[in-house]
Amino acid sequence: MARGKHAQRAENRNWKALEDEVSRLREDLIQKKKALQCAQKEVLRLRSIEKLFDESADVIAELERTRKELDDCQGRELVYVERLNRWAKAMAANELTLPKDIWADLTELGYFESLEGENRWSRRAFQSGGKMRNRLNRAMAQEGMN
Repeated sequence: MARGKHAQRAENRNWKALEDEVSRLREDLIQKKKALQCAQKEVLRLRSIEKLFDESADVIAELERTRKELDDCQGRELVYVERLNRWAKAMAANELTLPKDIWADLTELGYFESLEGENRWSRRAFQSGGKMRNRLNRAMAQEGMN
């Protein structure tokens, strides 16, 4: 212990400084503890997200395979559509004697359009394949009557 009043004051100042430093260090420790807890929560969240992506890697690979198969199918379908369009144009240009269903399908695909001078009934016949089929049925029925 200190001897004399000056030594006592110096010792008190040292104790006060030590107590202030201890309280400051405690506050720093509390702040760092909170920061560490937040960091641990974030690490847990990121690990769960990582686990989710690890589990979904197979799903993503399957999705990519399916997408590739779909692209292949659409490519083949495009070839068939082009062939169909070419044959339809050839049949429409030659005006062959075709069944009513084929004429209706060609109308549905848009190879026949109504002409400007036609009446309303004729223009409506070219709006869809079903309407074309009905018109052809009526025309054949009228031919049968005559």
